Amino acid sequence: MPLLIPLAWFMMIYPSYVIANLVTEGRPVGTPGGAWRLVRLAAISATVMTLWDLVIDPVLSGPSVKAWIWETGGPYFGIPIQNYLGWLLTTFTVFLVYRAIEQRWAELGWPSAQNRQATLGPAVVALPVAAYGLMLAADLLSGAAPAGLVFIGPVAMGLPLVAAAWRLARLTGGARDPALGPARRAAGTG
Repeated sequence: MPLLIPLAWFMMIYPSYVIANLVTEGRPVGTPGGAWRLVRLAAISATVMTLWDLVIDPVLSGPSVKAWIWETGGPYFGIPIQNYLGWLLTTFTVFLVYRAIEQRWAELGWPSAQNRQATLGPAVVALPVAAYGLMLAADLLSGAAPAGLVFIGPVAMGLPLVAAAWRLARLTGGARDPALGPARRAAGTG
């Protein structure tokens, strides 16, 4: 397995987490209480992460880069469907465990990720969303993307990206939010 895979995988965990939170909860971080919300946020986070793999895998395993080769191939640019099912299951498990711990921390009264993030300010909150978008652009502009990916990528990654950016713009543009409120008030902008 190429070293690139685990490094890229861990690099995209946080942007996927933030995007899932923005899209579903309207705030960048935190896992609200309740089993249903925990499972839902873990599933959406895993989907956002797998959508990124839907775009990057055809580039890296394609004929130009050949970072790895699929022995049996598959219907999606030569990639087997079970690759994406594995991504969904693996990332769902990682997000589920992390989010369960995050919920438990909140129950114990420990400083939540939401409180810590609020002290950083809106510009820092935007970085993971920007990173996700930059990965999409880099994949599509690499010169190694198969022709069909130019249409698939902006839909697959673009929809959650646009939804998260819209929510983030609403948070930073005037609507008060508990996740960003303290930082905005401290800066004199809230």
